[in-house]
Amino acid sequence: GRPVNIHVPETVAPLHADELLLTQVLINLIENAVKYTPPGSPLSIEAEEGKGRLRLDVRDTGPGIPEGEATRIFEKFYRVDDLLSRKREGSGLGLAIVRKIVDAHDGRIDLNSAAGQGTRFRVTLPVSSGSSWFK
Repeated sequence: GRPVNIHVPETVAPLHADELLLTQVLINLIENAVKYTPPGSPLSIEAEEGKGRLRLDVRDTGPGIPEGEATRIFEKFYRVDDLLSRKREGSGLGLAIVRKIVDAHDGRIDLNSAAGQGTRFRVTLPVSSGSSWFK
């Protein structure tokens, strides 16, 4: 198992978003974090609201993404070409799907990574008092 540190406020302003699509974003990011975090090493999920935005971070303590690879990580079928990724299952579509969903919600996804020090994916979405994203 892996320790999971979760820091999420009890309440946040409503998101102008599709619940199922955002659930898929979380599933994909958390699955990646679990896949690349060694057993016994922690991963974290954090959320914070401010300035009309909700920020969601999923952070792993895995091998990180080598410099130069980060700009391509959201491309369809792209996988970091190293021995670790060859041992991992997956289609290479997860992060491309995440980016499409986040973009469709007028959000943003960024990553911060260093080889050997893990990766943090940050999703930023607008909050609103409106109803569901799909009418």
